[in-house]
Amino acid sequence: MTVDDPQAYVVRQPIKDRDDHGFTDITTEHAVLERLELTDVLAPRAVYLCEDESVLGGPFSVIEYLTGESIHWDDPLPDGYRDTRSRTQVGNQLIDTLSDLHFVDTERFTGVCERVRLRAQVDQTVAQLEGATSATGHDFGTLWQVAEWLQDNIPDRSFKCRIYQTRIPCSAHTR
Repeated sequence: MTVDDPQAYVVRQPIKDRDDHGFTDITTEHAVLERLELTDVLAPRAVYLCEDESVLGGPFSVIEYLTGESIHWDDPLPDGYRDTRSRTQVGNQLIDTLSDLHFVDTERFTGVCERVRLRAQVDQTVAQLEGATSATGHDFGTLWQVAEWLQDNIPDRSFKCRIYQTRIPCSAHTR
């Protein structure tokens, strides 16, 4: 934060784990956040992107700080989220956010996000699930059932459609 702007910010830099195929590079992440600003998706505001590696040793992005607890990659859930009710709230918030994302017009991301064939998307997701299973030792039985169903039922061609649904509101917003 600064004297002129009391808003708090976060500096995001890639770490070694972000080289994994499951992560988006910092430049694309920043561009996606910029395009989400005028949508209903709860996301921090993108403030500044610096690709000059001489400044901090690599590219970095400055984004708006949002209050709430961070859940870091490969760390256990914070103490306040280890009970069933809290995990359900986090899960519902994730579902609400994913639902909001599905209502965003994809044209605004042209040139930022690449189009990926359905088979490649499912294959990438299955690889991430394999990695999560291996890293945690958890049994993701239901997720594996969904993954196997998706692998067996991918349409031969992509198509655009809008899905209208009734959502159950979630009161666990962090903003």
